[in-house]
Amino acid sequence: MSGTKQRAALIIGILVVAGIPLHLLFKGATDISLLSYNERAPLLQGPTLDGGRYDSARDTGKVRVISFIDPRRASAVRQAQAVFKWNESYAEQPVVFITVLTGGTPDQQAQFARQTRLDPAYVVADEGGTRAPAFQVKSTPVVYVIDGLDRVRFASDEAVPANHRKFREALEHYLPAAGRRFSRGPE
Repeated sequence: MSGTKQRAALIIGILVVAGIPLHLLFKGATDISLLSYNERAPLLQGPTLDGGRYDSARDTGKVRVISFIDPRRASAVRQAQAVFKWNESYAEQPVVFITVLTGGTPDQQAQFARQTRLDPAYVVADEGGTRAPAFQVKSTPVVYVIDGLDRVRFASDEAVPANHRKFREALEHYLPAAGRRFSRGPE
């Protein structure tokens, strides 16, 4: 009986010793840490699909919703449709919806924006992948709500449907009251 217990203990020991590095390896591969709540968001600047340039500094004081989408992924159309619906729902509010396309060729990006009815003046092309890392985007879709004082108020590393309750609460909470220049600040 003691020989059986020793073998069982040895097998368990080997599994534990081998399992810890494997766990850490897989955890690191799937661990996505976005910008944190209340963290200052980096500037977003870049060429837009209409031939212009977007600069988030011009929208200080407005709430910004920034969606990082790779048009080659299956989730891209759903996320773009949500951005389009948000844009319609909040058309009269001081909020800007920016989409950053992180993959595909310029032609694929332009075709995707047309098909999903995204405003090309607010679609930033990130062909070289230089904008996504500043926002800690490792995989798409990623959605951020940035308040008028440039603070992160919502972050998601998965598709956010148009009717997502937490997203809408964060967005609506940080919209400025009528007549105020800036959104609510840190809480």
